[in-house]
Amino acid sequence: MVDAGDLGRAPLPAPEQSRSRLDMYVAAAHRLGARGPLAHHVTNVVVREDGDGARAWSKGFALNQDGSTASYTYEDRLVRTDLGWRIGRRRVTARREAGRGVEPSIIR
Repeated sequence: MVDAGDLGRAPLPAPEQSRSRLDMYVAAAHRLGARGPLAHHVTNVVVREDGDGARAWSKGFALNQDGSTASYTYEDRLVRTDLGWRIGRRRVTARREAGRGVEPSIIR
């Protein structure tokens, strides 16, 4: 599941076994249609082992149609599957203030 409530969007449910996460994001993009961003990028990925899974933190930003930009923080719970590592759950948090984000102690 992708929790995008901080962005004012409904959660995206986890994809069915027959569908990939990419299919889920493509479907979400189609729902936005012409209102969707021109580009979306993810950077500064940090991954840490966590029991039999892993956690990841990253930054994302989007270029919107009107030239404005948006910045996000992603917090992911990673799970190992028969197809390899996958994002089991993602929380998206809007970056609204400089200097605010994931606490450094969390990513050590």
